Amino acid sequence: MDQKSKSTLIIDLDGTLIKTDLLFESAIRLIKKNPFYIFLLIFWLLKGRANLKDKIASRVDLRVDLLPYRSQIIDIIRSHQGKKVLATASNYRYAKAVADHLGIFDEIIASDAVTNLKGKQKAKIIIEKFGTDFEYIGDSEADIPIWQKAQLGFVINPNNHLQKKISRLENMHIINDDSTPSLKAIFALIRIHQWSKNILLFLPLIGAHELLNTSFLIKTLSGFFSFSLCASSVYILNDLLDLEEDRSHKTKKLRSLASGQIKISTSIFIIPTLMLVSILIALSLNLQFLIWLFIYYSLTFFYTILLKRIVILDTIILTGLYIIRIISGAAINNIKITFWFLAFAVFLFFSLAIIKRFVEVNESSHTATKRGYEDIDISLISISGITSSYISILIMMLYLYNHSNSIVEQNPILLLILCFIMLYGYSRIWLFAYRKKLNDDPVVFILKDKISMILGLASGLIVFLLT
Repeated sequence: MDQKSKSTLIIDLDGTLIKTDLLFESAIRLIKKNPFYIFLLIFWLLKGRANLKDKIASRVDLRVDLLPYRSQIIDIIRSHQGKKVLATASNYRYAKAVADHLGIFDEIIASDAVTNLKGKQKAKIIIEKFGTDFEYIGDSEADIPIWQKAQLGFVINPNNHLQKKISRLENMHIINDDSTPSLKAIFALIRIHQWSKNILLFLPLIGAHELLNTSFLIKTLSGFFSFSLCASSVYILNDLLDLEEDRSHKTKKLRSLASGQIKISTSIFIIPTLMLVSILIALSLNLQFLIWLFIYYSLTFFYTILLKRIVILDTIILTGLYIIRIISGAAINNIKITFWFLAFAVFLFFSLAIIKRFVEVNESSHTATKRGYEDIDISLISISGITSSYISILIMMLYLYNHSNSIVEQNPILLLILCFIMLYGYSRIWLFAYRKKLNDDPVVFILKDKISMILGLASGLIVFLLT
């Protein structure tokens, strides 16, 4: 781009200046505010997209300072010596908020309650105001009528289809940045690393000494993928609803949706696709597993939209989600789980759920990332979590002692070794949390930490020998 050009530079907003779409952003914020608004959205849309955008904008404020801006485009705008205009199909309220935040535009053209400023309608307004002495930066096929009239046209990260369309136009230039979706970004979106939690589905096999049963193992593996795909669909939904909160977080702001690496429209397509594949796999197993999968999805859904903001109850729900994984694993092969095992799991995973909140409160200075907890609560949170972890050890010891076999009677020292291993492992995790060396998901930490894995395998081996 010629930085000395005196012609008017016109810049699109959605997908161009920012890596996201404000209609999707604002609609999601409105639904999060009250899920029943989804019915009003349909009614407003029947009266036109301009009306829809205006109704949403009148009810939802967006943190424009947190939006994923394209720094390369901002640099181009700042260096341009002519008039600079923000022209967008987004509602004027949002366009003005963005312009006020950046402070680099001389004029704003945007949609109002009547006119949806997109495509030919935008081109008409631009030509009426500036003639053909302008340069235009856009990103979509809807911008072609504007590029056709512009002296110079610039397109952001065009796909193959759009490149073919604009190849017939003169004076077109392509601007590529580093935000093009990658396979890594897609894997990050569905959070494959979180699938490690679903290894819990295999615990009933280990407890029943059926881990070497090929038939059971294959069915559980299928259940693992079904459960993981279901969980991923909810993770994406959670990311959609928490866009602003994630952008204000020191690490979550790098997530695929929060950073704009993946489009919101793309994620909305991925969610039902993952869920459909998950259900098809579940149907190939048995009805009991499908029912537990439905319970898990329903509980996670309500946790995402409401329950995670209710102090203490949120950790109870997280604990329940871990337990459902274990019960689902048992349901696949109709394995019975003892009360003792479930009691042990409840206190163990409640401790892990509590430590997740402890880390968030201990590390964050931003209220939005604390989910209703306050700094003053941190002592109570840690006491509850540490106590719960030690209770789980006590339950394990009592179970093994009361259900002793010849190995226990001959080698009681094994019980003491198991007790010390678990005490060390739990205390070490809490020590890391206090020192702010633990990420916001302790289960993932345990599965990645070599010492934790060694302690877990040693504990599992001893329990296996004693049962």
